[in-house]
Amino acid sequence: MPRRARLNVEPLEARITPVAGALDPSFSGDGVVTQDLAGYYQTGAQDVVVQADGKVVVAGTAKLLETSYPAVFRYNTDGSLDTTFGLNGVGVLTVPSGTGDFYSVALQADGKIVASGTGRIGGNYQALVARLNADGSPDTSFGTNGITLVDASPGDDNGFAVAIQADGKVVATGNAQPNPTFASYRTLILRLTTDGVLDPTFDGDGVALLTVGPLAKAVLVQSDGKIVVAGGQALPSSGAFVLARVNVDGTPDTTFGTNGSVSTSPGGMYFDEIRDAVLLPDGSILAAGVAGVGSSYRPTPILLKYTTAGALDSTFGTSGVVATVLPHNGGSFEAVALQDDGKIVAAGGIGIPGGGNAIVARFTAEGQLDTTFGAPGATALPGAAMTDLAPNDNDGYSGVAVSPDGRIVAAGGAGGGSVRRLAVARYDSVDLPAVAAADEYAVDRYATLTVAAPGVLANDSRPGGAAITIVVTRWPDHGTLVLDQSGGFTYTPDADFVGTDSFEYRLDNGLPSDPAVVTLVVRPVAAPPITGVSSPAANGVYGVGTRIPITVRFAAPVTVAGAPTLALATGTGAVASYVGGSGTNTLTFAYTVAAGDNTPDLDYAGPFALALNGGTIRDAAGTDVPLVLADPGAPGSLGAANGIAIETPVISLTASSNEVDESGQASLVYIFNRTGATTDPLTVTFYVSGSAAFGTDYTQTGADSFGPATGTVTFPAGSSTATVSIDPLADELFEYDESVVLSLTPPAGYVPPGSFRAFGPALVVSPAYATARSAAATGGFANGTGAATLRLSGGTAEYDPGTGRTTFTFTVRLNRAVAGGFTVAYTTNDGSAVAGSDYTDNDGTLTFAGTAGETHTITVAVAGNRTGQPDETFSVALGELSGNTAPQLAAITKLGSPQTATILSSPVNVTAVADLGRAGLWRVTPGGWARLTAANVEGAAVSADGRAVVADFGAGGLRRWTANAGWALLSTANAQQFAMSRDGRTVVADFGGAGLWRWVAIGGWTRLATGDAEAVRVSANGETVVADLGRAGLKRWASGRWSVLLAANPEAVAASGDGRVVVADLGRSGLWRWEAGTGWSRLTTANVEGFALSADGTTVVADFGAGGLRRRTTIGGWAVLSRGNVERVVVSADGGTVVADFGPGGLRRWTPAGGWVVLTPANVQNVAVSRDGRAVLADFGPGGLRGFDGRWVALSPVDPEGIWVG
Repeated sequence: MPRRARLNVEPLEARITPVAGALDPSFSGDGVVTQDLAGYYQTGAQDVVVQADGKVVVAGTAKLLETSYPAVFRYNTDGSLDTTFGLNGVGVLTVPSGTGDFYSVALQADGKIVASGTGRIGGNYQALVARLNADGSPDTSFGTNGITLVDASPGDDNGFAVAIQADGKVVATGNAQPNPTFASYRTLILRLTTDGVLDPTFDGDGVALLTVGPLAKAVLVQSDGKIVVAGGQALPSSGAFVLARVNVDGTPDTTFGTNGSVSTSPGGMYFDEIRDAVLLPDGSILAAGVAGVGSSYRPTPILLKYTTAGALDSTFGTSGVVATVLPHNGGSFEAVALQDDGKIVAAGGIGIPGGGNAIVARFTAEGQLDTTFGAPGATALPGAAMTDLAPNDNDGYSGVAVSPDGRIVAAGGAGGGSVRRLAVARYDSVDLPAVAAADEYAVDRYATLTVAAPGVLANDSRPGGAAITIVVTRWPDHGTLVLDQSGGFTYTPDADFVGTDSFEYRLDNGLPSDPAVVTLVVRPVAAPPITGVSSPAANGVYGVGTRIPITVRFAAPVTVAGAPTLALATGTGAVASYVGGSGTNTLTFAYTVAAGDNTPDLDYAGPFALALNGGTIRDAAGTDVPLVLADPGAPGSLGAANGIAIETPVISLTASSNEVDESGQASLVYIFNRTGATTDPLTVTFYVSGSAAFGTDYTQTGADSFGPATGTVTFPAGSSTATVSIDPLADELFEYDESVVLSLTPPAGYVPPGSFRAFGPALVVSPAYATARSAAATGGFANGTGAATLRLSGGTAEYDPGTGRTTFTFTVRLNRAVAGGFTVAYTTNDGSAVAGSDYTDNDGTLTFAGTAGETHTITVAVAGNRTGQPDETFSVALGELSGNTAPQLAAITKLGSPQTATILSSPVNVTAVADLGRAGLWRVTPGGWARLTAANVEGAAVSADGRAVVADFGAGGLRRWTANAGWALLSTANAQQFAMSRDGRTVVADFGGAGLWRWVAIGGWTRLATGDAEAVRVSANGETVVADLGRAGLKRWASGRWSVLLAANPEAVAASGDGRVVVADLGRSGLWRWEAGTGWSRLTTANVEGFALSADGTTVVADFGAGGLRRRTTIGGWAVLSRGNVERVVVSADGGTVVADFGPGGLRRWTPAGGWVVLTPANVQNVAVSRDGRAVLADFGPGGLRGFDGRWVALSPVDPEGIWVG
């Protein structure tokens, strides 16, 4: 009987309440796209149209340096750039010998795009009309390479608006300057044939110059073929709204207005201008623009409606005019569009203190503001939506369109000055039904599928102003469904079900959507897996003798035979023993804390910690169940579910100093510390030894009892520290230094320091003297009240080339005053390091004034160490004393001399290139860093020996660097992708529409294919190329010709270093391997999430998602390396080393001999590995670039944008 669950809300209303005029969150996440374009510092939008498929086409400008290029951008319905259009979503046109801008755009019925604007040739402006194919490439059948430039007058000409006639001819309007010496313009209308040449049937030469104007900003083609243009007329101290209409042949239409034109100047309005216009279904004309109103000429958005004869329509607004009073500094309407219901949408800008906002307003067909439009509380004017595209800057829309589903799309600019960017926004409309789209999910048998919000709503369309109700119209037949208002849900299949289940739902925002089917695929699993481990014990700290229950949950009931155990990570090999639960899906284990067990977060010892010990755990069918646990700390593990700390009490003893004398501290302090769960009062017995005598050389304070051999000290309740102080008595001159040693035996229940709590080292005084006892601390007294010591220290420092430290510093300290001062000599001496090549010899003297506590330093410069050399040492020693009387000098004792310093070998034996962003492109070798260029590159590759680098400089072209010759330009074109051979002598580059090309050091460029490649791989010697050519399939180029490896388009592809082995991910068809001479063989039917191929072609490592990370060689099948979920994986050239990023589980390296080793627990952002797998480079984000070859070394504090290993 199928189990069903109702929605856990009532009524079933999602908390999504789209409002007419609210930004549409399904468009770029927040409703707004502001467009940056690689290589261009500024973008702009002037007009927008929406295709029948909902894609958004924007016409405007892309500016590089001081050069403007006309550009068309196309966006998918989700707001992302449509990468099938132009170059990554942008079609940028080059004006021959000039620059330009697009101001208007229109769509042809066949999907081609026509845009108009201005082309600048030298100092002359010409009207520009261009046509692009549906894929964004220039339509070479139109004009010259897709562009027509019209020089209509001796002065400057502009094409501000464009329209397409029913017969496919193109009409554009703007203005022209008949006399270049006067700033006087006339309205320009031109018509082009379908192939982009001036149409001689229009006014005789395709060009009409009207006496009205000085310009037209809109052009409309009526159903009878007549053409209407709209703009502004200059009048003394005023202005006028202007319309003109011409016949099909370009002559003025005398039936319209006065001799074909209309000039309107409403009272109280000045500097009037129409910026856009549309034809209404009845042939009347609706115009939008701006006028200065009142004595202050306040900019005010204006709507006007004209009859078919050119008269103002008195039924619209006030005598045909609507003036919209905006708050703040006024504004304008730059564009207008119509909804299917006859409502009017106008877009433009509004001035606000400190800048401007973009505005979209909606009016009824009669010219009244539609107060149902605009997000409540988010607008200062009911009926309008105001959007701050760039805070504290000038924003505004210059184009608006209504999409086929009724949503409103506006385009314009965000920001001002040199940082202005194109902006596109989409707003919800009203009275539109939501659209529910089908979904498909998969889940393993026994598991529960959990889909987070927005879940089923993620790909649904949700316009409208009403709350959305989710209605389940059909429940699943083979499982339990819980669906909440956010679209998220859980589905648990019946334990005995494997196959396809489904449910249906619809959306209701006042209008019901069609139902959508959600398909649920339940995959077979051999036996119920472990679904989680936890403990009912409360979080906290537990001590010796505590019994902690632990539960292990399976996806279905299991039967236990024998006594299984669960190994725990306590540092002592502790286990939890089986208690019960056989026949259910939950087994209970118990663990009793023993002395020595310690962990801050109790967890099991690893993914295979559950041991059968000769018994069995089986499902209802008698099949052995998999006993693989989640990685410790991962979701579902014991450590992830609880915060249980195990801490056995530990006691330790340290001393605060190693000597006291008249110039030092007054006493020696011995510190007893205890840690752990026990806080009761505690008395500890300690033992006293050493050469100093109690009562003669020292006394004590702080102990409960103290004698020549033993004493006690008590920890108060709740205290973790107790102290005993040793106070010196007089010491005789020239008597040997004397010591006091305290040691202890841990009380019952306490663990001595060592494995879990290290104690401080034994403290010594001169002459060299050490006491080594468990939990012991030593102090002593310097001899004689007149003696002085001169101590040399600093030899524990180590030079590391990764830290940038280039000097050693040694310190010489005088402990007590010496009257008259003195001089001490010092020398540097070779060990395995050699002066001159490894460090700089430094022999000299130090002069002391004789002040107590006086210090001097000795510095030694270090040149570094090369990879392959061992760590090397040198020493610094104190020599003769001089500058005082012999008795005074004889009383000074030299301590710590000589001191040894270690120069570490460079730990990262790898050659690579790193893009450090604004810091430029750098090359790292075992010898250090070298900057190749200060430019910010878009990609790079490096040869095996590091002596050749190829980099994509974006607009600066593709360039190659060699150690001998520096940089050389390979191509001025911007490559979409490229690859270089390991010897650095061959480059293969994909130049998009220009095809796939190959460059060799001797011979230059040759084209390999005309198609645009999706992936390119090149062999080590450059003689073989493997390319995914999209619909043309996967191909291999060798011996000068192509061969088809696969007609399908793979999801990912890799090739061996010699190009004779190819591995391709074919999605649901599985992972396949091709070898020259053998052909294709399927490696697995599973759909992998990622894979890596060794350079020798023998080894594949693949991420099977929930199936874990697996490795396969040519002589064996798949072997599971880890059940953890990896984020990225790389493999050495011979396949013997695997480096995987486990995200929160850290970066790990696997070898057949040693298994997994954690290199770092940090979550890295990128990783690369040397060919032999020994050296690893990792991007630690803010932690910079680091290298590992036995230990981590900081290579650069800058977060790299890319890493490429030779």
